[in-house]
Amino acid sequence: MWQYFEAKNVLITGASGFLGTALVYRILTKAPIAHIYLITRGGQAHLFEQWSKWLPPSVMKDFLNPAIITVMEGDILKNHIGLGEKDRETLRRKVHVIIHAASSITLSPSLFKVSDSIIQASVRVATYALKFENFERFVYVSTAYANTHLYQESHLFDVPINESIYPLSAQTDRTSREFEDIVNHLSPLELKEHDFPWPYAYCKHLTERLLIKIFENSEKLLILRPSVVGPAQNFPFPGFCVPMSSPCTVAAASLALTPEFTMKISTRSLSPETEATADEVPVDVVVDRLLFHLAQGTSGPVHAVSGVRGRIPFRVFWEQSTRTRRIPWQLRPRWTRVHWHSSELHPISALYVLIGCSFLFSEEKTCNLLGSLGENYKSELQLFTTTPGIEVDFATRSHHVRYCKNQISGTNIWTWILAAL
Repeated sequence: MWQYFEAKNVLITGASGFLGTALVYRILTKAPIAHIYLITRGGQAHLFEQWSKWLPPSVMKDFLNPAIITVMEGDILKNHIGLGEKDRETLRRKVHVIIHAASSITLSPSLFKVSDSIIQASVRVATYALKFENFERFVYVSTAYANTHLYQESHLFDVPINESIYPLSAQTDRTSREFEDIVNHLSPLELKEHDFPWPYAYCKHLTERLLIKIFENSEKLLILRPSVVGPAQNFPFPGFCVPMSSPCTVAAASLALTPEFTMKISTRSLSPETEATADEVPVDVVVDRLLFHLAQGTSGPVHAVSGVRGRIPFRVFWEQSTRTRRIPWQLRPRWTRVHWHSSELHPISALYVLIGCSFLFSEEKTCNLLGSLGENYKSELQLFTTTPGIEVDFATRSHHVRYCKNQISGTNIWTWILAAL
């Protein structure tokens, strides 16, 4: 598998983030890469500062090789992705593979708080990539939750989602019109007609469709859909995490801090404590699935998830999260069938609106390709979550939960929730 990367020049956005950090580490330590170009706001000084917050010196040394890594100061929210002419020319002549991992992860109810950093930025990077002389592949990091509007359109509780594109219009393709509406600060008809949990999910859905049009359904486009990204199971080291970019960790800290006795949560399950699930996937599983499918030539959407065996049942997540409470009374879930956008919901369950739901994400593309791997690769690659969801123990991330609690309580939990909204 690693031979695919021999003599390749790779451009990565989002290298300072949780996923991006693990991705750069894996490529540097395993792939016979020619060169990695990283675009980041603040340049090299800012990037190394971010990495040094979460990586020990023994790991950081792998990131400090100027012969292999070039950090370019840029901004994907700007024209020419914020690069000078010299840097643009270097990328145009040399880059083979683009991995676009930069994105907002804000679950804001405001479409226009997230649309530019997700939709317009991705279109900008993709359009720029088509100018590269040696362009081979474009990888877009989306989310498995891009199709969670299907929950409200299904009679099932555990809603199956395949590794495919789900059109929002049965007749004509309005993708380009939707994009025009966004650019003109108009709310698209499709967002009104389909019940997405957050504008974030809709933005990812639209971006996938836009990229398919830009690359003309080309086999050069790989769309990776991670579920909820969580701490690593193996690399850069077991437990590696950027806490405030780990949604389950932040949610656990929020549950530990809220002073209420009960929390109203939306569900349609009759037994939500055992049927509702959270699909949290280790960050290194996401990275290896991305690199594996990139090397194998996979195109279109691919899920990077923990799946049936690795999903965390609500009861386990709740018990693990509330175990860190220091408030002298228990927090109990109060289940309700109100709509997931109802004002009756507790602010935390209104933010994490899928906490009372369950999704069955297909892993067919990964499972079908396993036979192409030798036994050495199967044992080396982190393609699947090893810990069953019922055995998840948040004690291994207690310091990360504590960090999130400090970050949240440093303002005020309600201030933090309002800021997220």
